[in-house]
Amino acid sequence: MEDKKANAGSLGIGIGLTFAAAIVFLVLGLMMPRTVFPWFLGIGLCQLVYLIPLGAYSWKKKQVKTLQGLLIGAAFVFLLNASCFGWVVVSLQRESHRMVPMSAPQDAPAIPKPGGQP
Repeated sequence: MEDKKANAGSLGIGIGLTFAAAIVFLVLGLMMPRTVFPWFLGIGLCQLVYLIPLGAYSWKKKQVKTLQGLLIGAAFVFLLNASCFGWVVVSLQRESHRMVPMSAPQDAPAIPKPGGQP
């Protein structure tokens, strides 16, 4: 009975593996050209590339706690990515509104050009 409990894995190891793999994946993605790494997906969705093999390995070794830690870590990474993505989108929308040139209303008088010619 204690044999099964000793081999159940650890939540901390699963969460740590997720964050370590996310950092490695991010560094590798930064070294690749933008055409290769799909930045629009973000690391929140691309983490399936490393989570599926890690999860399958944990499941095969019957390390349920490690698998749970992987899923908890994946949720943290996904939420962090989503919140940062939302912050960037809102910031870009605010900047785009500031950068729109103001056009003069149709009823406004024309500004005379230098030299006296309208």
